Amino acid sequence: MKNCILNFAIIISFTIIPNIAFSKYKVCSITINSSNELAQFKQSLPHNDFEFIELTSLNQILNPSDSRWLNNSCEQKISCDILLISGHFGGEFFSDTSPIKLPIITMEQKSCDKKCEGIFHYPLEVFLLGCNTLSNKTPDHRTPEEYYEILRRDNFTPSQAQAVVESRYGSLGESYESRMQRIFPNAQHIYGFNSTSPKGSELAPRLNAYFKAKGNYKNYIEKLHVKRMSGILENINQELKKSMNISSLTECPGSALINNGDDNGLICKLISTETSSNEKSKILATMLSSENYLKFIPLIVEANEKKLISIEELSIGLKDDLDLKKRVEKLTNTMSETPLFINYLSFSQSMGWINNSEFEKRARNNIQKELAPPFSSEKTDRLCSMPENIKKLITIDDLSPYKQRLSNLQGTRQFQCLQVKINQDYHKEVSKVLQDSVDSEHIRHLLWSIQPLAEENMFNKNGTLKMSDVLIDENARISNHKIIEMINKNKENASTIYSFQPGQNLNNEEKLFLKTFISKGPDYFTGWEYAWLIRVAARSNYKDALISEALSKYNFHPRAQAAITDYLNASR
Repeated sequence: MKNCILNFAIIISFTIIPNIAFSKYKVCSITINSSNELAQFKQSLPHNDFEFIELTSLNQILNPSDSRWLNNSCEQKISCDILLISGHFGGEFFSDTSPIKLPIITMEQKSCDKKCEGIFHYPLEVFLLGCNTLSNKTPDHRTPEEYYEILRRDNFTPSQAQAVVESRYGSLGESYESRMQRIFPNAQHIYGFNSTSPKGSELAPRLNAYFKAKGNYKNYIEKLHVKRMSGILENINQELKKSMNISSLTECPGSALINNGDDNGLICKLISTETSSNEKSKILATMLSSENYLKFIPLIVEANEKKLISIEELSIGLKDDLDLKKRVEKLTNTMSETPLFINYLSFSQSMGWINNSEFEKRARNNIQKELAPPFSSEKTDRLCSMPENIKKLITIDDLSPYKQRLSNLQGTRQFQCLQVKINQDYHKEVSKVLQDSVDSEHIRHLLWSIQPLAEENMFNKNGTLKMSDVLIDENARISNHKIIEMINKNKENASTIYSFQPGQNLNNEEKLFLKTFISKGPDYFTGWEYAWLIRVAARSNYKDALISEALSKYNFHPRAQAAITDYLNASR
């Protein structure tokens, strides 16, 4: 009888699961920062059995900062057997190299959307390759007090250390592990890190060792399909654990597989655009009056900040709740140096408990404290996770003196992710530091920090390509030389291309660089680097027969069409 049930499960899995047996298994990737991990997947998994789909490349190349790539992926009903997400993580996946972001609350919202089930409900394996993606609140070998002392010895301020300890051990909100389990409810394996993770370049060789140890991955995925259809929970992936050999690596199954999804329906209704205001108000009242209100408050605050619930929905029956006001104010005061502080401040503003002037003053003071030396990756990640409307409160003057900050890797990252309006004086300081710096990672961040200036030189405010004369000054020339030097050494650094400066007086080195890489075609690159190079050539009025010939081969490539049109129009 047992064999009959198993055979029936196999038949079911081969008939109703679209990716099994009769087509390639689909490896979906969301490459937000490092592409090393994806490159290793492509190298290790045979292309006869696996199809690779980069979900972010489904976006429009004209506006890479929006989130249409995820909407497009859902609309196309893409189903993934394996999902790989790589990026920095601090409540959202983000990057030092790309404007693309993926907040965890957006993931929660899309997981509730039936159109997106193929991406969030279908994967058997989910790789979340970023720091703290699966952190939980379970005590480890350190007590909270010991952990606090360790952070203080690492130059964290007292309030910073308290915030990190609260996030790691406290009762406020859900753990990231719990939220990821809800987002990927049917995954047999969700892999991530409960602390810091290695860089992509360090993860790649360990992934290579894992795939070799696992052997025939097609057979492995087929067995996972059958086990899920049979209701069998897969064991811990010992080969991955051994090959990675990283203490912070952890894994868990999706919530549906362990019957731990009681709150899913309530949360989905709260953040759904289809739920009525009256019903959302009732859900809010239920959450905030429950014994687990501390678990729900961060989600409610975040949903309000992301405009998934409205002020009207919040205010019905809640605005005059003085106990809630006191709770939120108390929580805000204990989180004065975390991104949550801004969210709670926004919540208080929405409820009418503080006015706009007080909100901006307290928010600005908060960020200015974070900006003060010493610089750290933890502090920079918190700053980079701030909402866009808060970042706009900071100006280039708040980051002076430039040289002190630019001479430090984390200080340089802050210039980039805060998206402050930079100027020629800033570019001049960057060129000075570029000439002295020998660290490749620091050089990349210096180059990325001047991307906004390159974009300003290239595009009009309405997004059209500028065609007026611009001469490349010595600072831009230094930047271009560093980019060419880095790209020629290592293709991994291709994203520095976004900082390449357009201008009428390109030299022979710059022209050769453009011609060489444009001729390689769009599939040589993982993102919009190709389109950027074409537009640099168009903006610089660099006409070349070989480039035109190369472009004719890719006229219908979705990531190249608009840029090719720009080039051809400029060449007429």
